[in-house]
Amino acid sequence: MARIITIKPKPNSKKFFSSATQYRTTKDQNGAEKSTNAGTYKGERFPNSRQMFRPKWSSSKRMWVIKSYDGNDEPLSELVPKCKLKYAKKHRREGEYITEADIYDFSDPFFTHKLLKVVSKEGQITLDKDRPFDKIILRGMMADPVFQAGLKSNGMLSSRVKYIVSDKDQDVKLRKQVRSVKREAYKLFEALNYKKKIKIALIMNVIVGSDIDPDMLDDALFRVIDNDKDKIGKKTKQQFFIDTCNSTTEELDFEYMLVLAKRGAHLRKRKNGFELFGSFVGKDMNIVRAYLKSEENQDAYMRLIQVLDESTPVAPTTPKSSKSKKQSKDS
Repeated sequence: MARIITIKPKPNSKKFFSSATQYRTTKDQNGAEKSTNAGTYKGERFPNSRQMFRPKWSSSKRMWVIKSYDGNDEPLSELVPKCKLKYAKKHRREGEYITEADIYDFSDPFFTHKLLKVVSKEGQITLDKDRPFDKIILRGMMADPVFQAGLKSNGMLSSRVKYIVSDKDQDVKLRKQVRSVKREAYKLFEALNYKKKIKIALIMNVIVGSDIDPDMLDDALFRVIDNDKDKIGKKTKQQFFIDTCNSTTEELDFEYMLVLAKRGAHLRKRKNGFELFGSFVGKDMNIVRAYLKSEENQDAYMRLIQVLDESTPVAPTTPKSSKSKKQSKDS
């Protein structure tokens, strides 16, 4: 049974005016032709247009660019012979089947073969994942930034994307994965106490302060749980929430301390990086974290803890790794 991949134009990717009008030509009873307005044309490509797709040569990488579709691709050396393409006329091996390909050869007989292509109608075409020829075409598509797998993007599509690659089998797996992640996020939320919710919400910058109504706090965090599109750094807000919930008490309190340090203007962002109590401590937050965790800088760390303990209603606890005899508060 064929495993079908569908390629369709990305919505609103047409290059002509969105208000293009479609006309229908008909003949009256006397045989005379007349055009009637059929309304706004809603297609993403011109009517009856054709688009050719094939692997592309990268002049910068100096190679034919292909990319794995699902991580289970057969080696190119196994796919090429199965495509049954023959050497072109005037080639020294004219008429023989091509059994190998060199992705680093611009003139490679396989990749330059006139038949190594597919032609879509109005930007739409289907490919068979079990057909070697289609597998190579698909791998060429996935290496081209104008193509993007549908659900893998979490709904976020680059402006460069012009075509969506849809795979029912993969889409079902991805939807299952999305549901699983969301269930995990809800389960973690239900296990949080009020104080931990405050810390996580402040770390994620979804509330402005700790003096907040519990229902409003829950509402802010619920929006995060459902957000698998917007990102904090390289993670979606949803995944960031999950990872923060799963962090240790020490890790959570450390990140919460950094939030309070910024809010209290003890840790300030400057053009060249961050300053703590007026002294430069790092060009980015990862370096700041390493600075404060270093044994050499425990004086600065403990000074920050003390300042925050004196000025913050819900102060961070002192990490267990600190050599200080200061007692930790409940998280």
